[in-house]
Amino acid sequence: PGSGAGKEGQADERRENIIEMTQDVLADSDIGRVRRNKVNMAITLLCDLDGTLLPRPYSVVPADDPSSSKTTTAVVAHPSLSEGPAYEPLVRLLDLGATVVGITGSQLATHQRRFFDELPLRHRRDGRVILAVQTGSQLYVPHSEDGRPMRDEAFDAHLSESISVRLDDAIVAELTGIGRRGLVRFYSDLADDPGLVELDGPLGYLVDIAAKLHADKEVNGADVKFDVPVTDDVHVVPRIEIRTNNSAVVFVGVPSLLGSNYFDIPAHLQSSVDGRPTGRSCFDCVPAGLDKSHVVRYLIRTNVVKRGRTIALGDQPAGNDAGLTLWHNLPYDGRPDDDDDQRRHDHTIPFVAVSECHMMVPDNLKDWHVSNITNAEGSAKILTELECLVGTIEGDTGDITLCVDTVRDIVQKVNNNA
Repeated sequence: PGSGAGKEGQADERRENIIEMTQDVLADSDIGRVRRNKVNMAITLLCDLDGTLLPRPYSVVPADDPSSSKTTTAVVAHPSLSEGPAYEPLVRLLDLGATVVGITGSQLATHQRRFFDELPLRHRRDGRVILAVQTGSQLYVPHSEDGRPMRDEAFDAHLSESISVRLDDAIVAELTGIGRRGLVRFYSDLADDPGLVELDGPLGYLVDIAAKLHADKEVNGADVKFDVPVTDDVHVVPRIEIRTNNSAVVFVGVPSLLGSNYFDIPAHLQSSVDGRPTGRSCFDCVPAGLDKSHVVRYLIRTNVVKRGRTIALGDQPAGNDAGLTLWHNLPYDGRPDDDDDQRRHDHTIPFVAVSECHMMVPDNLKDWHVSNITNAEGSAKILTELECLVGTIEGDTGDITLCVDTVRDIVQKVNNNA
C-alpha cells in the first residue's frame, strides 16, 4: 500500500470510525447496559440472504398484458426479512450485542429494502448491521445518525488490489446469449416434464410459469420461442440481469441444482468469468476470482470479524457461498509448531448449511447441515440457539468461543428437534 493521500486517507479514517462504532457502548439506553455486560462476548453473523435468512419467493399474478394473448413472464413476490421466521431471533441477537453482515449476490436496492432497512434503527446507528452486495463486490455500512447505508470506499480500494470487478462488453453480450438459450431450453423441458421441479416445493411456481410460456405447444405442438427479458425487475421470472458497471450477468429462473445442466461457461471465457449457482433459482456469472471471501478477509483485517466469535450461514456452500466456508475448521495460522487444539479451534469461522437439498452440501460440511426444515426456518433455529448460548453467559468476565465442535452440537440439536 502506498502512502495514502486525500481520498485514501479519508477512507482509512472512515474505516477506523466504523470499527469504533462497532465496539462502542450506548451508555444511555437499555441496549447499552446489555452491551456493557456482553461486549467481550459479542458475536458476528456472516449470513447469505436469499435462501438463508430471507423467506422464499412465491408466484403471484401473471405479468400479462390484458390486451395481449401472449404470456411472456410471471410475477414473483420476494418477502422481506420481517415476514420470515429468522427476523425475531436475529433482532434478539442484535439486542445482545451481535453484529450481522448480510452478503448477497443481489443488488443494493432490493436488499436494502428486504434486509438492511428492516432491522431496528438503533442497531444500524450502532454500526452493527452491514450489507455486502453483488457477490461481495460492494460493502455498505450504516450512517451513525440516520442509519442509511454508506459505500465503504476503503473496501473498494482493498478489492481493487486483488481482482477486476467488471466484465467486458463483449463478454456480457456472449453471456446474455448463453443465458437466453439456457432459459428457453429449461422452460421447454419443464413444460414437457413438470417433474423436474417439485410442485409442492419452494420452486413449484416455476411449473406454472412453464405451462403459461408454452401454452401454444398444447394447441399445435410447435416449439415456442419466447423472449427472455433483460431486466433488473426482481418480480419478473424468467429474466437476465446485467448488473451495474457490468459487474455480473445473472440468469434467473432455473433451480440452482439444475443450473449447470443449462448454463455452461465456454472454455475461452473461463479465465475471465466464474459461473456458479446462487440462491434458489439463479446462476451468477461474475469476474473470475470474485467471491464472498473478499468481504470476510477485509472485515477480519479491520477487526469487525473475529475468528472464534463468528459464524457463517448459507444455502450454497458449493456455489456462491463457497467463499464463506474457507475458514471452517481452518487450522491455527500462528506459529508452525503450535499444537494447542483450543487455539486452532479459536481461529475458525464455522459454516452452517441451511440447504433444503442434501446434494447441495459437500461431504466435509454434512455434520453442519440443518436438514428437514426450510432454509429460513433452519436459520431461525440456529439463531435462536445462538441467542440461548450468548444469553447464558453473565457478567463482565464471561466469554464465548464459536468453534466447529460447539456449532456442530447446535446443528445436531436443531436436527434432533426438527
